Amino acid sequence: LNSNRVAQAFLKHGAIPGEGASIMSFNSSRFLDVFFATQKLGMYTVPTNTALRGNQLVHILNNSEVRYLVIHHSLYGYYEKIKDEVPGLSKVIIDTLDAPEDYELPEGTVSLDDFYSPEIPNSRPAERPREGEVSVLMYTSGTTGLPKGVVYRHGDSRLGLTESFAQTVYYPWDVFY
Repeated sequence: LNSNRVAQAFLKHGAIPGEGASIMSFNSSRFLDVFFATQKLGMYTVPTNTALRGNQLVHILNNSEVRYLVIHHSLYGYYEKIKDEVPGLSKVIIDTLDAPEDYELPEGTVSLDDFYSPEIPNSRPAERPREGEVSVLMYTSGTTGLPKGVVYRHGDSRLGLTESFAQTVYYPWDVFY
């Protein structure tokens, strides 16, 4: 239900299918909520390495043509240094879940907390991904130059292969720890 609510909040902030969202955050349930929300809407997700700085961060945000950046509050300073070089972003969303009590949102940003408001419906949005549209854009580490994007598409057989394999090897009653 959280991913539905986050998806509805993206819509409220003007997101449409086919647009991209970069997630620059640490492993958490909120990372997954944002990831699945964008997938439900037919947006594409760009998981962005939290160690990126400067030119590499500028390159990925510009090259991927994302319109939304969801960033952990502790990483915002790295974005702030390059924000003037990334004109295509329409909204910066800050994950403030574990921020200090006195943390103040930078001007022009919104809190990811707002995406969990009970006033936002938790029903699945009517929008659906279209087969063949970009689903995930993963970037290489950039060891031999600037990072390069690898495209995965909605309905991509490579993504379905994992599910098919799991269904043939595992049983519904299997428990994983």
